[in-house]
Amino acid sequence: CTVGVWTLHKANHRRSFSRRARLCGHRAAVVCVAVCKPFSIIASGSADGVVILWDLHRLVPTRHLRRLPVPPTAIAIGEGMGLIVVASGCSLLALTVNAQPLTRLTLPPTCPGDGDAPPHTA
Repeated sequence: CTVGVWTLHKANHRRSFSRRARLCGHRAAVVCVAVCKPFSIIASGSADGVVILWDLHRLVPTRHLRRLPVPPTAIAIGEGMGLIVVASGCSLLALTVNAQPLTRLTLPPTCPGDGDAPPHTA
């Protein structure tokens, strides 16, 4: 499974795209992607729990995170400090741009408002 990288072209109020590269490295469907231009990284997560960090300029993988027990559902990269946050099941994993773990926050599997709390009335 691959991640497509495209270039956006703007001319005369028209937009077009051209394929720049196809990033190969995942063995399962890619389910989430984040891009951070200031740190020149792409992060992609797949259905088998693998997260790969890619160099945005060279378009090669730079880091593979250890397989997550639950596939990631979202990835975000902060442009200020390059903090990478991966949502996986009921957990949030925070990493540096070098894939060094900073912290993990695990939420309870059921939260108020998920059906076990009384409905809100106005």
